Amino acid sequence: MDDRPSDALVEQMMPALGELAQLIAYGTRPDSEALKGTLLQARLAKDKKALAELERWGPILQRVHDMPDDSDQRAAAIAGLMERGVREAPATLAVERAAGEPPPGPLRATQIPLVLGS
Repeated sequence: MDDRPSDALVEQMMPALGELAQLIAYGTRPDSEALKGTLLQARLAKDKKALAELERWGPILQRVHDMPDDSDQRAAAIAGLMERGVREAPATLAVERAAGEPPPGPLRATQIPLVLGS
């Protein structure tokens, strides 16, 4: 029996995938409550199928975090996420995020006035 979630559910879960990858990059091993928290933004905190799917994605990303220099592990993780319905670009981004250092703090920009004409 195919237990893969619907494409619509996977698409709704993309913010949670990014958040999960970031948690793992910071060295957190998310428990069930933390996973529910990642689903809040997608308004899926009470969705049992979404929680079960996130529980599948966590170990995939955790293995990459534990062996960040293993390119075969990264490729396997991307393929594993794609088998669960995640598109290639978000899967790759999540794997890279989980494997690497946590992203730096927020970017800061300075606005420079543009003067046209004299």
